[in-house]
Amino acid sequence: MLTGISLAGILALLVTGSYVCINKKNKEITCKETIVAYIAYMLLLFLFMAYTGILQSGYHFVDDHEMYTFSRDFVPYGYWGTMLRRMQIDLHSRFRFTYYLVRITECYFFQDNYLAWHIFQTIVAGTSLWLCYIFARLRRCPVWLSFGFSIAVFIGGGQSAVLWRLGPQECLGTLILMVTLLLLLKYVQTSSKVILATSIISTILLGGIKEAFLLMLPAFPVLLAYWRLEKDGTEITIRNLIRSLRNAAVYTMVTYAVFIIDLLIIVLYVGTNKYGYAGIDQTYGILDYLKGFYHITTGRFGLYLQWSLYGSVFLILPMWIGEYRRTGRILSFWRQIWLPVMLLTYLMAAQYVLHAKSTMYERYLLPSTCIISAFWLIFVFHICKETKWQPAYHMFAALMVIALIHGVDDEDRGRQYAEDGQNTTAMIEFVGTTLGGNPKVIVDIDYEMDVSASVILQDKYQLPSVYNINYNGAVQEGYAGDCYIADEEEEDKIPITAAEIYMGYPDKLENLMAECDMDISEYDKRVFGDYVVLIRR
Repeated sequence: MLTGISLAGILALLVTGSYVCINKKNKEITCKETIVAYIAYMLLLFLFMAYTGILQSGYHFVDDHEMYTFSRDFVPYGYWGTMLRRMQIDLHSRFRFTYYLVRITECYFFQDNYLAWHIFQTIVAGTSLWLCYIFARLRRCPVWLSFGFSIAVFIGGGQSAVLWRLGPQECLGTLILMVTLLLLLKYVQTSSKVILATSIISTILLGGIKEAFLLMLPAFPVLLAYWRLEKDGTEITIRNLIRSLRNAAVYTMVTYAVFIIDLLIIVLYVGTNKYGYAGIDQTYGILDYLKGFYHITTGRFGLYLQWSLYGSVFLILPMWIGEYRRTGRILSFWRQIWLPVMLLTYLMAAQYVLHAKSTMYERYLLPSTCIISAFWLIFVFHICKETKWQPAYHMFAALMVIALIHGVDDEDRGRQYAEDGQNTTAMIEFVGTTLGGNPKVIVDIDYEMDVSASVILQDKYQLPSVYNINYNGAVQEGYAGDCYIADEEEEDKIPITAAEIYMGYPDKLENLMAECDMDISEYDKRVFGDYVVLIRR
């Protein structure tokens, strides 16, 4: 069944669509329409966040600890010193200068005001959805299809978590991506040097948000050249494309220079295999990559590929056959679609290789969902427009969007996220303030969540003795290590049996105590949703 965001999205579509139809401005976007659409998306997101409790959900273990680790540096290093320091540290594992520029600025203003963080994230999410809509409208798509495009980008495969989670960069990345594309569309129309300079800045920032977006950069000059040929009514041939690229030489050279420089920094300095969930692993063979490609294809992203197959069989192939019968030339139809198909092939191949190690799920589905959705809901719309295939296309596009959002559990996932944050916040506050003193605490939750608990307890509640079980091999011969040491003079490990407080998942704590011959009945227990706190009597 349709839930949460999906139902609200359909309501927003109907409201804005009715407005546009009444005003008879469905073909060309107007200032009033952009305002109404922005209000509709903001209402959609804020109502969803308030309804599910996300706005008031507090602290979450995954990613939210950065608001403390970054803010802690402001005192000794200041704002710009913190920025440079974190970018230098990041170069040992990633290359995300735009992410740190935004993230550290957020930390500087919001600090640990969780409500402000979630309000700002909701504004970013709503703006991203709105920009997707504006892009589709400026590509002369009707209102309903433009809404469908924005929904397909963000909600179809379970990637809607990027709309409310504070850590992932995909929502901000999509915002910058759409800004870049809109600037290029504007540059096609005006040839303004100011727009050119702004689009170059936006392209550079996009390359620094995340590797998945960096790999999209080579397509932008080609898109610019394609849109210019389309505007002039010129046939899309390799010769004309090269000529159009030369006419946009400044943007083309800068974009490819940025892409090459960023790629060289990653390959030669940072490394391509620092994280398990993405990158190029030199130990991977062809068979390993084929397995990864298979898992991507059959995973969450499979629904997008399934509808791509339907579109190819029931739209593209019949149109190709019909064009062949009409002209007697097998390549006549191919001349209309070869460039977008080549761009689609490159962009999807790059995403497949990048994510072959871990497959694509949740936030990693972006920007792949944006690529596929743009092809089928914007480009294919134009080749079917004003042809006998237009009714069939409208049916296909409507069914595709409905199929993508049908059964997506965004409402349940949003509630679970909010409930988890509320339980996390309550547990941390209980351990940090209610118990008093300076107890030794051992955390046994899961990898990053362990260090996240250490960060907030040490930085916010000034508990120096917090140790971890699951982070970076923290357990050694019966000792738990401190993976986030607030004071270098503090002891960096203790025997697992020496703590006064244990916090984490119940089953993990039970197993831990059983392995260490500890009697769990000697501890008082407090339950916080899926978590438990054990206190030595």
